[in-house]
Amino acid sequence: MASVSAAALTLAACTAPSAPASDPPASTGTASSSTTHWSYDEDGGAAEWAALSPEWSACSTGTPQSPIDLPRDAPSGAGATVLTGAVEIEEADTGLASQVTAEDRGSTVIFSGASYDLLQIHAHTPAEHTVDGVAHAAEIHLVHTDSAGRLLVLALFAEEGARSDEWQPVIDTATAEDGADAIVDIADLLPATASTWTYEGSLTTPPCTEGIRWVVFEQPVTLSPEQVEALDAAHHHNSRGVQPLGDREIVRAVSTVSPGVD
Repeated sequence: MASVSAAALTLAACTAPSAPASDPPASTGTASSSTTHWSYDEDGGAAEWAALSPEWSACSTGTPQSPIDLPRDAPSGAGATVLTGAVEIEEADTGLASQVTAEDRGSTVIFSGASYDLLQIHAHTPAEHTVDGVAHAAEIHLVHTDSAGRLLVLALFAEEGARSDEWQPVIDTATAEDGADAIVDIADLLPATASTWTYEGSLTTPPCTEGIRWVVFEQPVTLSPEQVEALDAAHHHNSRGVQPLGDREIVRAVSTVSPGVD
């Protein structure tokens, strides 16, 4: 997997100022340190990203790009081990996504011998990845990094249904004013079963950096219509369209979620 420096990436925003090197990458949705204007709309939208900055050429010419359409049927392979615990989260809205940063780990993912710690959580409405061509109401990304700055993203689909008390503190904090914070247990946020897709892709916003490991949960979490609306109202339709799969392999695997982060 290509090495992606976490310190070289900054918080996503439509007119994002440069962030300190200590700031975590914003996402799969991460802007470069440039103040170049971009958006999800026609003016500066996805079709124009590569033309807005020479550093963003991968948004057009890259091959292993994200998001993608995920098939129900895929070959079996290695899953991830997710060790969870309590974490303090703090509001860090990027201007294009409702986001919280993790003040301590709260989640550590072990994948292919590497250990990735939680940096931040943010949301997209509607979901960016599709499953057999169908998009869920929302998609939530838990962005992790290893000691070399390489990124792994746990992606959760959200469907409308009953209210989630577990996700409410995250939604409240992510959509609040500056300085809002809360304490949540990451185990409470993840699906009860852990059938996942894994594949190598990219950030889903400029600079569309490649070499990102994705672990996408099949079982969606359930949010109330009001909870989904709160995310959408904060940043309406902040989703990149699906990208060609090319010759990449998508793997289906059982990933393990359990307590384990101190």
